[in-house]
Amino acid sequence: MFERALGSIEGLLGEMIRVMSFDLLRHDLSAEEEVGVIEQTVIAVENKTRIEDKLEEQAGQLLAHGDYLQHRISLARNLNRYVTSEDLYTYVSDFIDAHCEGG
Repeated sequence: MFERALGSIEGLLGEMIRVMSFDLLRHDLSAEEEVGVIEQTVIAVENKTRIEDKLEEQAGQLLAHGDYLQHRISLARNLNRYVTSEDLYTYVSDFIDAHCEGG
């Protein structure tokens, strides 16, 4: 797992550092502006890492929901329960009539 995370981080850092380097070299920036570009990159890396960590923490829950949905779909198929295009049309039309002006 650590190798997978490390690989992900290396790819992420590589791209962000490439963009930062391009910005630093492409523009004639003052020392303060260079520090600003670097700080923005650090913040972006921290945010991206935080998001990836949160998604990784929630992966188990997401898989459990997916398994639950697959189970419910299988049950509906086994009982020959389907949503037809007419059912969907009626549902959407009723929703629009009830909740939208001019519907």
